[in-house]
Amino acid sequence: MGKGRKPKVDWKAVHQLVDEAHEQPLSDTSHQQLKATVSLLEAYLADAKSSEKGEKLLGSGSSKPAEKRKGGKGRNGADDHLGAEVQNVPHESLHHGDCCPECASGKVYECKKPAKDIRFEAQPLIKATVYERQRLKCSHCDATFTAAPPPGAGDEKYDESVSAALAVSRFGAGLPALRLENLLRQFGILLPDSTQWELVRDAADLAQPVVNALVRYGANCKNLYIDDTSMKMIEQKRHLPGRTGLFTTAIVAEGAEAKVALYFTGEQHAGENLADVLRYRAEASGAPLVMFDALSRNHPKAQKERIDIVVSNCITHGRRNFVYALNNFPDECTYLLSELGQVYHNEARAKELGLDPDGRLAFHQTHSQPVLAEIHEWATRIYDNTTEPNSALGKAVAYLLKHWRGLTEFLRTPGAALENNICERAIKKMVLYRKNSLFYRNENGSSVGDIFMSLIHTCELNSVPAFTYLVAILKNADQAQANPEAWLPWEFAARLDNKSPPAEVLPQG
Repeated sequence: MGKGRKPKVDWKAVHQLVDEAHEQPLSDTSHQQLKATVSLLEAYLADAKSSEKGEKLLGSGSSKPAEKRKGGKGRNGADDHLGAEVQNVPHESLHHGDCCPECASGKVYECKKPAKDIRFEAQPLIKATVYERQRLKCSHCDATFTAAPPPGAGDEKYDESVSAALAVSRFGAGLPALRLENLLRQFGILLPDSTQWELVRDAADLAQPVVNALVRYGANCKNLYIDDTSMKMIEQKRHLPGRTGLFTTAIVAEGAEAKVALYFTGEQHAGENLADVLRYRAEASGAPLVMFDALSRNHPKAQKERIDIVVSNCITHGRRNFVYALNNFPDECTYLLSELGQVYHNEARAKELGLDPDGRLAFHQTHSQPVLAEIHEWATRIYDNTTEPNSALGKAVAYLLKHWRGLTEFLRTPGAALENNICERAIKKMVLYRKNSLFYRNENGSSVGDIFMSLIHTCELNSVPAFTYLVAILKNADQAQANPEAWLPWEFAARLDNKSPPAEVLPQG
């Protein structure tokens, strides 16, 4: 039977064997046949639970009903396009209160929901418009008269939307400047990569106060998730003696109002960057729940007189070691992965039920704690008696036992996370940039990247269109710098939902 393939079972023969066992003891042949069928089903179910895909991991034991597919054959409706331009089209002949042309008796009235059509048109990422203003010259005195620019043309050569589009394409989608320059050339637009850099650099200076406000908000959140990845820099200056590497740290903070993503590139490790962020934490906020993998550099050692933290480690990292060892130790790893599958199923069930942190804690203590206690007993037994410490299985079991408290913190603290997936997804923003651009040139470039990645991914976490938001804070830079807390992405989205005046005319603060 292939991996993941449903076994072929002669259920009629199985029922006959069951009936035979009820009447008299099974023969050796019947016993072997029934045992082989049970083994097939056991292997199939264990393989389904140990799969890397979340739906296979939770599907075999999940009681969640299948969600009905939304109408429209999976297509996005007109209301789903938040950045689309909306044009109101009145009826060509009828108005509200007119006589009905069909029955000539009633009066027509305007429906609450208009008919909606959507039309897509292509255009380059950056659009250029040339205004040819008429010039008149006196034949006698040589005085020159030039037509004024049309309304809305603006005083600057580059609109704020250009900087916003460049930031989103480069630091949000990982499109390098030189590649974008070549792409725009295919549309007949010339925008050198050096000019692109000048625009995003100047825009980053205007957006810096908003990012500082994000840091202050994230420092006082209840749940913090951290991770880092390596990065390269051409003109790198060393500030910490003995350091040879360069890293980008991603910190995702979950608060009562919103989620925040923060990026920091430099010689410091994730734990040191976290310590810098926590310096802005108020004592009244209490100890935060910090989730990271078990690397020692992730722990904020430099945080001396500051408040304590509650550490939880990513159980997915512990599980992954057994996935790597599965081929060489199938029996032991299959057992562990199958048992952990029940814990993941319980987490999915708690989310489905919409439990609050206390309710989720009680749910896991009831359903997951017995499973994990059995796993701990099994791991201790095989590590002490049957496992070679230097083998893949021995290292996986040792990791599990060494970091057991952090891996099971969700059984003791309300709201403690099970895994660090939200930060793993955030760090992919930098991985995508590194894959395409390979490196930063200097520290100035890395700071610009950190600013825009923090803003763009924070918008993504809070379902705010990043381009629209960046244009708003750049057009209202004075107001955003004077009161950055009022220009955080979720505050901006709330003003849009409330149909407030356009961003350009919003009052200061």
